[in-house]
Amino acid sequence: MVAVSTLSIATAATVVLLSNATGAWACPYDAIAPVEAATADESIASHVAHGAELIGGNCSYTTGLMARRVLGEGRDWQYVGEIDSVSNNLTTHVAAPFRTRSAGPASYLVATELLERLVTGKRGEATLELVGRSLEIDGVVYVVLTSFRVINS
Repeated sequence: MVAVSTLSIATAATVVLLSNATGAWACPYDAIAPVEAATADESIASHVAHGAELIGGNCSYTTGLMARRVLGEGRDWQYVGEIDSVSNNLTTHVAAPFRTRSAGPASYLVATELLERLVTGKRGEATLELVGRSLEIDGVVYVVLTSFRVINS
């Protein structure tokens, strides 16, 4: 029988996290530098944002559940344009601090780590190419990003 220490397991988990991420998810929110593009696989795309300014008075647990539901049940989604900051007060208590600026119904962007990475450094004010999954629930379209690219800032 081989004895494995708890420290070894924690170290191995940290190494796996760092090797699967591009650095955005291994750093505290304040240390994340703005980037022009990022992509996350679905296992990372559902991670809830860390910054209180994105979560607001909403529940991070509920936000995480919604992110996983959108990824699991939603359909592919793409958008090119700008996003607007919103009051983040949906009745579902899901943190969705931004929405698309479009002629049709707005899509609310769930506060995930990828969205957090996007809006760091005011990148949310640029023209963007967004890719993710969307799901409409009770008339609200929730979107979880899996990729973004800044077209112009």
